[in-house]
Amino acid sequence: MKNKGCCTYTACERNGNCSLCMKYHRENNSPTSCQNNAKNAGIIIKTPTDKEIAEMKNNPIWGCDVSVFDWHYDSEEHCLLLKGEVTLEYGDSSVCFAKGDYCVFPKGLSCVWKVTESVSKHYIFK
Repeated sequence: MKNKGCCTYTACERNGNCSLCMKYHRENNSPTSCQNNAKNAGIIIKTPTDKEIAEMKNNPIWGCDVSVFDWHYDSEEHCLLLKGEVTLEYGDSSVCFAKGDYCVFPKGLSCVWKVTESVSKHYIFK
């Protein structure tokens, strides 16, 4: 999977391959370039704390197969990916996230979910 804004401009040189990029940055405990850019849109993709993992286990699970769909957030969503990989496109930008990531999507965000590996996640709308 190739993300036009991901890591082609960073020192990790994963050449836009999101899976390799995310693995590299997780191992080095640093955010990807696209994760840093997503913060400007109010999107947070990060490694969850132990407290966040424990809290999310009490919430429902949602899943879907490989697919592409439009989505609009009427409320802020917090989720913890249990499996899968997604590229979220918003405006002219995109951000990748995968199993193990804790994500926060702001109220009012309109985006396209490109699920490249079947997803399962705990979620809560706030």
